[in-house]
Amino acid sequence: MLGGILKDQLRQLSLLNCQRLEEFSALSLCTCLTQLDIEKSKALNDEALKGLAQHGRLRIVRINECPKVHDDGILSIVSECSALKELEPIKCSGISCELFSNAKAFSNSERFERLSLSGCETITNNSIKQLICSIKLNKLQQLDLSQNMNLDDSVLEMLKGALEKAKNLNRESKLVLTVCCTGTGITRQLISKYEPLMEIVFY
Repeated sequence: MLGGILKDQLRQLSLLNCQRLEEFSALSLCTCLTQLDIEKSKALNDEALKGLAQHGRLRIVRINECPKVHDDGILSIVSECSALKELEPIKCSGISCELFSNAKAFSNSERFERLSLSGCETITNNSIKQLICSIKLNKLQQLDLSQNMNLDDSVLEMLKGALEKAKNLNRESKLVLTVCCTGTGITRQLISKYEPLMEIVFY
């Protein structure tokens, strides 16, 4: 009975402070799941995410403090779920600086509206350069880079250049990218020069 519910009915799953859960293999049964929120799990791993991603329905994925989640798990979600619009691997220590090096895996990223890399401490300026080359920025509204001290002002210059290029390709676009820079090496000086393409915030 539970398997039937997971398979045919469950659309959203939120598991917070789930340190005691020992395995997530049942995620592969959730064929209709569109939103996944998992926080503080030492058991969630790439294989569980791959089992869920194969159904291709995920639109929102928020994974917070799950150390066994690595690039492979995130990339499986991105490559298999063409409707994905929010991706938040927050404080996931298994994420590497090469997450965005596989541009092909991000070919479905044209629907991205929000991306958070908050607290993924391996992310570097070069990671953001790879990100810009890999994902489509035309619909991205929020980019959270907070709590990443490896990042500096050059990140904003790279984003500005990419947004200007995207704007030239679609002059009717009115989107403004909000970039959260709290707890980074990015300074507050001259942030107004990135307007109106970006709103730089320090919470």
